Amino acid sequence: MGWLQRMLGRPAVERDPGRQQEILRDLRAGVDVRLSFHEQASALLPVLGGDDGLVVAARVVGTVAGEAGPALFGLPCGFHPYVHLTAALTVIADDARQCVRLTDPGRLQGQALELLALTAAGWESGRVPVDADAARLARVLIAAAGRLRTAMPDPPPLPASIRALMRRNNTTDILDLDGEQVIGGINLGAELRPALLI
Repeated sequence: MGWLQRMLGRPAVERDPGRQQEILRDLRAGVDVRLSFHEQASALLPVLGGDDGLVVAARVVGTVAGEAGPALFGLPCGFHPYVHLTAALTVIADDARQCVRLTDPGRLQGQALELLALTAAGWESGRVPVDADAARLARVLIAAAGRLRTAMPDPPPLPASIRALMRRNNTTDILDLDGEQVIGGINLGAELRPALLI
């Protein structure tokens, strides 16, 4: 079948489970903790390059969603939402078309949206401070889910919790890392609507 796919202009997808385990080990090893969460996530993007990196990125999202419960922090898997999850979602959003070929995109989109609903609930309850890292995670969750949805030929229905978020039009203040100064705002409903209404 590889020759047929090459003739049709779609190279066969070759995945290397051994390489995926190496990527997972590299992710878990982490980077310099003296860096900000954003800098740490950015440093992990090259680690998640290529098809095997995309598969691992999807695995990170699925693992976090499977363990999340009421919160994204302190999970048994050891993945940090503002480092590992943000990096994984970034590569998924950047290469959603290939991710659709390599993974179960409907399930992956559902997991991203589930994590977004959990993130919003954490903000509303006051359990999670809404700083730049929290806003960045929400935005990359929206980007990944939206681009996967656009890349899928037949996307699944949106969950009721996400439809409820889409109907809102309130802006949440983004605070500085000390939690004292307002440095911006994020309107989840306004960002969700153009991303998901295809």
